[in-house]
Amino acid sequence: DNVTGGYLATEHLIAQGYRRVAFFSSKTITESTIIDREAGYDMAMRAAGRPIEPSLKIFFDYTRSAATPILEAMQSPQPPDAFFAVNDVTATYLFGQLEKIGYRVPEDVGIIGFDNLKMAFENRVSLSSIDQNFYKLGYEAAKMCLQQMVAESPLMQKVYVPVHLVARESTKRPRA
Repeated sequence: DNVTGGYLATEHLIAQGYRRVAFFSSKTITESTIIDREAGYDMAMRAAGRPIEPSLKIFFDYTRSAATPILEAMQSPQPPDAFFAVNDVTATYLFGQLEKIGYRVPEDVGIIGFDNLKMAFENRVSLSSIDQNFYKLGYEAAKMCLQQMVAESPLMQKVYVPVHLVARESTKRPRA
């Protein structure tokens, strides 16, 4: 459930006290996962009474470095103080780039990813993430394949597998 996951990630950052939460993703916006996660981000921002600011939606091209859009965002007059990265791979890259230009996670900026991959534990600071039940995803996909094999006509269905927030160090706001 990518929409709910995007909502939970963004809602968590807002609840932690972050004021300018950015959505960070590749430009492959035709992928339903990215579209749905961005929709969840938008919903959470609206629910918190926050405007959807185009400057807080940062997209990059996977064929080029994402370092430039990150640097531009952080040098803007009103930089983000937190990022919802579309997945853990992107969040880990973002983490490294922010530290290269002098930002500390979570002291200066918070980051949350999506997938809850093993790499979430491998940063200097453990990464908050939205956990997907990959076993359940595989099970449901296999079940759909078997149903497709015995069906006389193609079956079109969506199955939503629940997600949940795993809060770790990367989103813990330091107390004043």
